Amino acid sequence: MKKLNFILKLTCIAMSLFFLSNTLKAQSNIIEHEVKYLSVAPVIDGELDSNLTYLKPREFPVKNKSNNNNPDVDVSYRLAYGTDFFYVYIEVDAEKLVYRDRAYQNGDGFHMVLAKPIADNEPTEEFYVLAGSAVNKKSMEWTRNIFWYYNVDNIFKRTSKDTQLMFLEKDGKTSFELVLPWKDVYPYHPWISENIGFNLCFVKAIGEKEKNIYKVLEDEMGAENSSRKYKNLKFQQPLHETENQTYFVLDRNNIKGKETISGISATVSAGKDNEELIVKIISGENTLVDYSRQTFTCEQGVNIKHFDINKNPIATGGYKIEWYSKLNASKGETYLTSLPEFNLPEIRKEIESIKENISKPSYQTLQFKAFEIDKELNEVKTYETCGNQRLAISKILSQINKGKNGEDIIYGKRGFIRKAYRSELDEKLIPYMVYIPDDYDPNKKYPLLVYLHGSASDETNLKGAKFTIPEGFIALAPNGRGPSNCYTWDNAQADIAEALNAVTESYSIDETNIILSGFSMGGYGVYRTYSEAPEKYKALAIFSGNPNIANMWSGTNNYMDFTQEKNLEIFKNVPMFIFHGKKDINCAFDITQGIIEKLNNNGAIVKFVTEDDKGHETPGQKTILSYYDWVRAVLNNDK
Repeated sequence: MKKLNFILKLTCIAMSLFFLSNTLKAQSNIIEHEVKYLSVAPVIDGELDSNLTYLKPREFPVKNKSNNNNPDVDVSYRLAYGTDFFYVYIEVDAEKLVYRDRAYQNGDGFHMVLAKPIADNEPTEEFYVLAGSAVNKKSMEWTRNIFWYYNVDNIFKRTSKDTQLMFLEKDGKTSFELVLPWKDVYPYHPWISENIGFNLCFVKAIGEKEKNIYKVLEDEMGAENSSRKYKNLKFQQPLHETENQTYFVLDRNNIKGKETISGISATVSAGKDNEELIVKIISGENTLVDYSRQTFTCEQGVNIKHFDINKNPIATGGYKIEWYSKLNASKGETYLTSLPEFNLPEIRKEIESIKENISKPSYQTLQFKAFEIDKELNEVKTYETCGNQRLAISKILSQINKGKNGEDIIYGKRGFIRKAYRSELDEKLIPYMVYIPDDYDPNKKYPLLVYLHGSASDETNLKGAKFTIPEGFIALAPNGRGPSNCYTWDNAQADIAEALNAVTESYSIDETNIILSGFSMGGYGVYRTYSEAPEKYKALAIFSGNPNIANMWSGTNNYMDFTQEKNLEIFKNVPMFIFHGKKDINCAFDITQGIIEKLNNNGAIVKFVTEDDKGHETPGQKTILSYYDWVRAVLNNDK
């Protein structure tokens, strides 16, 4: 019996230690000091409002330097929130702001994670990464405030105009002041979300190229296709002193069939009071489809209400959900998609039924699009609208119906077209994008531009790089079988070759006039791809590339390094247009500059163009016109 009691005591102690360990772990993942509540949003001018000096300055626990000789710089931040906003103020012990290309990465600027925590506070795949930069020229204004990442695989998502960021130099300090509407990080909200994860990184530029990096939690917040670490925020219970304020979200922003539309409202009140909330469902034609009127009594503090909105089922389509209080100034809008049925096996049968009526590339493209739609529908989050998927379903059904009548509208399309081929390597359907001139004539031969996208992108990036497509060209952008493989692993080279074959088989291409081009990581891809298949390409155009990025990213020396002269011999007599902005830090200008002489020594015919004020970005108009002149000279064999 004594032995049994001893075992029971040990078991109890072990369980107590286990629960204590979990409790301490959970507590250690909470940001120290709760985030204070504000009834009114601050004035955003870069300076801390005099009535907000009570907000506690917070230190960055993690501090790193790109060079150990960098001076120490004191940086702190303050947080607050309101019913419809999140507030961040960052103060730096520096007299002057430094303006760099993509300052949110390179200084002076910051990036911030707001995330949906998961069990045991493991890294999450649901998050926003907001980037904020000090900017002093129009071409970099897009970096002032933009979502660098949204969830794992979305990049550069715009904020609304209501997100405000200002920066300031004053009294020997520089500062950044941000107000971020909760609607921009939908559906996160302190009173509706179970928890909100947080991380913040400030980047201080030091000298010409160095930087100090300050973080709340050690994590690579700019990592591509990766989950994010975070600490949980603890929000102060609001001590509200003005009229009621309400915030509203949908229970889900996509529905199928006759599902009910439900909402959640959160109203903060200074005391016992009434609230009357109107929620309207507005069609794409701006017609009122249905509405809900909710009247309820509020107690002091936060009042949460769940309710249904629609009385009747709504038709397939896209809808705007407008909401407002009849008793105070609270109002807003969100969006909803009502999806049609999409049965992949049935769609596949329909595609098979028109196989003989359309071209092989169109048939394979329809197969790919059907699988892609099904995959996206299975992965969509409850808080996401599905407008693109709804339109894609409508489009593929229309294309199938046209095919039944013998019309191949995919082949006949002009402009930018996303297509697919079935790989001989592994039978996978792989997408690619083409650009076909409006006046395309199959009886005429066209020069071809092959464009390799940069990292964290895909073949659709061709639309954003339209400047690379000279007049009279057909263009191809391969997928590369991945967003960030340097066109070196993941069978990326096989994809380029197969996509090229698909285009030359589908369209009238002059195969003696194919120019290979790429931006950033795609610039390395140009060097690499030409070294694999030099017989296919007449000339090369490299924009802001890094000739050794595969080794730098992999941390190895396993891949071709085109800064080494022995790897440049293959470019003898090859016309090359190379552009690089002198302020580029992401793909350092010095590396490209360092190989120009080596290329010339090896007999390459290089036209090297730089711009003093350009970073990692599209070149200026003068450079683009110079590029077009170079293309014309190449086509005329005027080397």
